[in-house]
Amino acid sequence: MLWWLRVSGACLTYHRVQERMICVETTTSSQRERECPIATPGAPVSSKRQRLLGIAMCLVLTYLLLVGLSMVFEERLIFFPSRSPSGDWHPAGLQYEDVVFETQDGVRLHGWYCPVPRPRCVFLMAHGNAGNITHRVDRIMVWQRSLNVSVFMFDYRGYGRSTGQPNEPGVYSDARAAYHWLTVAKGIAPDDVVFFGE
Repeated sequence: MLWWLRVSGACLTYHRVQERMICVETTTSSQRERECPIATPGAPVSSKRQRLLGIAMCLVLTYLLLVGLSMVFEERLIFFPSRSPSGDWHPAGLQYEDVVFETQDGVRLHGWYCPVPRPRCVFLMAHGNAGNITHRVDRIMVWQRSLNVSVFMFDYRGYGRSTGQPNEPGVYSDARAAYHWLTVAKGIAPDDVVFFGE
């Protein structure tokens, strides 16, 4: 807001320019002091409050948008499956049995049971959120040689040769189904099972 003064005879004229409107008023100096406060530089307080409120609203809306998008795309941000044929499905030097089993909700899962003679225990391995079982072959072979353990490793739903789409409740169900196959179908004593997760 700009102010300028012009003295003419006994009257004081001041001009106020605000945005596109020009106001011209003629008053005496005593009237001006009573009616018009002295202009201060900067925007009025109410304008500053409105601007801060607008910025705060933009920040809140941006935050809510990000939270909403993360909820919609949560599964894609957590799970990074590699489906077959990605990986070496016939690894050299690894003795394994192809295993197919079902979860309670009917999803078919695939895994490898990798036995050793007279094992100390059986590792039930639940791999991480990326890749598939073929990306863990080196680790299995090291465990078999150095620890003399058998390993049962499976792919979650949507990974490797397993069917379905990955989601959090689903991977819990997959782990329970793998444990059930190992202890019931394969007959491994529960005390001999060691859980390993990435």
